[in-house]
Amino acid sequence: MHVALGMSLARVARAFGRDRPTVAYACHLIEDRRDDSDFDDWLDQLAVGLSSVVLLSEAPAVA
Repeated sequence: MHVALGMSLARVARAFGRDRPTVAYACHLIEDRRDDSDFDDWLDQLAVGLSSVVLLSEAPAVA
């Protein structure tokens, strides 16, 4: 959410009921795992899916 959607660490922390340092630590763990190409591909697909959901939620309603 932080990287894919550009949300601040504080906002991600609030969304998951955690504190900002915990989210920052989790982001570092994920970045360390991106050297694994299978994990990196999965994470890229997840980011695309999250972005799609956000775009749909921001789209104007069609009557």
